[in-house]
Amino acid sequence: MAVLIVILIYSLAGFIEIFPMIKKKQKKRLILYSIFFIISFLISILLSIGIEISSPAVFIERIVVLFKK
Repeated sequence: MAVLIVILIYSLAGFIEIFPMIKKKQKKRLILYSIFFIISFLISILLSIGIEISSPAVFIERIVVLFKK
């Protein structure tokens, strides 16, 4: 049930946000928005079916430590 709600909400948001960008021919903005939209959609689907996603904090800390050296 939660998966269907996520799909419906994202479908509605996509319809409201993406079609005006297509009409205005904002190609770069549309590509960037679509990338973030798809990533957030996938994360929402995974969370709604009960898959735990690890925090990116550990990965970010490792990158910061590498650049500090």
